Amino acid sequence: MFYNDGGAGDASDEASIDGQVPKPAPPAQRTFTQDELTALAAKEKAQGERAGARAALEKIRCRP
Repeated sequence: MFYNDGGAGDASDEASIDGQVPKPAPPAQRTFTQDELTALAAKEKAQGERAGARAALEKIRCRP
């Protein structure tokens, strides 16, 4: 049996001394600078504007 982490075997192979399987560590937190947040917000805003323009254009094109 193969696992994504490259290990082989079953869960009992990875059990600790007390019989408990260790839980995965929580993901590391990421700190963003104000410039990174501003750039991300601008990118998302532009994407939303493009989607809105695309939707409006489709409504105009589909009119009989």
